[in-house]
Amino acid sequence: MKIAVLGNSHIAALKQGWTALAARCEGVDITFFGQQRDGLKNLELSEGRLVATNPVLLESLRFTSGGHSFIELAAYDIILLHGMALMGHAIAPRQHFSRKALKAAFQEGVKDQLSYKLLMLIRSATDKRIYLGHEPLKADIRRKGGQATRGYEAWIAAANREFYEPLNAEFLSQPLKTVVNGSATNMTYSKGSKRLATQEGMGEPAHPPKDLRHMNDEFGRLWMMKFLNGRGIGTWTEAELALLD
Repeated sequence: MKIAVLGNSHIAALKQGWTALAARCEGVDITFFGQQRDGLKNLELSEGRLVATNPVLLESLRFTSGGHSFIELAAYDIILLHGMALMGHAIAPRQHFSRKALKAAFQEGVKDQLSYKLLMLIRSATDKRIYLGHEPLKADIRRKGGQATRGYEAWIAAANREFYEPLNAEFLSQPLKTVVNGSATNMTYSKGSKRLATQEGMGEPAHPPKDLRHMNDEFGRLWMMKFLNGRGIGTWTEAELALLD
């Protein structure tokens, strides 16, 4: 099975996570295609391929993927779009919206996001299911009080029901184990996060301690384990499965 992961700096954690898990997923090949910030906006569709329209992005594609100059959509069984301004939210308790209002909110919220533009670009070339992961919830310390994730889960479910499912796409949650205070990521998973290397010699320097948006290798490992398990991929222990949700 071949999987393509497209995204911005947030795929760095997923890449590290996959490195830790790859040996346990026999027959699975995952290729990452990334560029910092909104660099993937410079992709265009040509004969079933996503190709770079400038040399900087071309270099990033080659480096992050291990040598691929373009993304041959038909070559991949699964396509995952991660980050790229797609955000996670929570619906407050006792807050009720009509289906019409929810659909309008999702449309307004994502129409200008790179993740949505890439989703529609890919959708114009293939009808295969496309998965989307949001940028991690902002990191926070765990505070006293309720830790229920129902509002966050409700947002994910509503987004899929009212917006993504009709596009044959699926909006994914981050592992609930990583969520604190209902709609934030536990600070544990932001410590030591690394930058996405996009060119030779760049290395993977750590983000500054004040960065609360990028997550570390352990977050990436849990995220990828959850994603793969959800697709029926990999062999995991009961203890590991208990960590996912």
